[in-house]
Amino acid sequence: MVNQEQGKVTTDSLMDRSFVRVLVAAGIIAVLFYIAVRSFLGIINEVEEFKYDLLAERFSISMDYARREWIIRGKPDSLTLEYYIDQQAINNKINKKLLLQINEFGWPINVASESRELDCLNLWMYFAHEEQDNKTVENLTEQLDVKRINNNCHYLHKEKFPNQLMFSYNSSNGQVVTSNTY
Repeated sequence: MVNQEQGKVTTDSLMDRSFVRVLVAAGIIAVLFYIAVRSFLGIINEVEEFKYDLLAERFSISMDYARREWIIRGKPDSLTLEYYIDQQAINNKINKKLLLQINEFGWPINVASESRELDCLNLWMYFAHEEQDNKTVENLTEQLDVKRINNNCHYLHKEKFPNQLMFSYNSSNGQVVTSNTY
C-alpha cells in the first residue's frame, strides 16, 4: 500500500497561519510608526530650539545697536530711536519712536518708560518679540518665565524640548548667553 499522504507537503509553520501573519505585520507597522513619530518630534524640538536661538540673537543685536547709538550720540542717559514696522511704513514715511533708558555702561535697562530700573519684561517685549498689535503681554509671554537677578535678566522657556531653553542678558556688559538646561 502506498501512502497517499506522502506526496503532499505539509507544514505547521507559524507563518502559514494567516492570523499570525497579520499580527506580525501589525507589529512591524507599529514599530515603524513609533520610529517615525519620534523622529518627527525630534525635528519639532530642533525647530523650537532654533527659533529660541533666533530670538536671543535678535535680542543681542538690538542691545548692540542701542549701545552703538549711545556712543555715537555722546553717552546720554536715555535715547530716542526711530524705527519702521514694515515696508509700507517706510514707503509712507510713518515711523515710530522708542525711548530707551541706558545705564552708565551704555546698555539698555528699560524701554518706553521714564524709570531707570532694569525692566526685563519690557526689554523682552521690545527687543526679542516682533511687534504684534493683536497680542497682549500675557499672550506673548505665556511660554516664558522672566526673572531679574541683580543686573541680569533671565528668559526661561517654560516647556522642555527635551531641554529647557534659556538665555540671559547681563546689563553691566551687554552679554547675551544662551543655554539649554536639563
